[in-house]
Amino acid sequence: MPTFLDVHSIGTLTEDGLIKEQNASRDELGVKTVNILYNFEVGTIYCLIDAPNKAAVKKHRLLFNFSKQPC
Repeated sequence: MPTFLDVHSIGTLTEDGLIKEQNASRDELGVKTVNILYNFEVGTIYCLIDAPNKAAVKKHRLLFNFSKQPC
């Protein structure tokens, strides 16, 4: 399965929310977050994601309201 690096701003996410996402099972789109690196001082998240394709990653982003930012 392809691996994608998704970079975006933290927005309203909390550290607990990021940990929950990293530990989550593969979702109904086939997306699994492998690792999340983040920096609250800078406000940036780097997500390493396994997904069947880029379209699945974009749909997954909608769950976190990151639809306005490029993938």
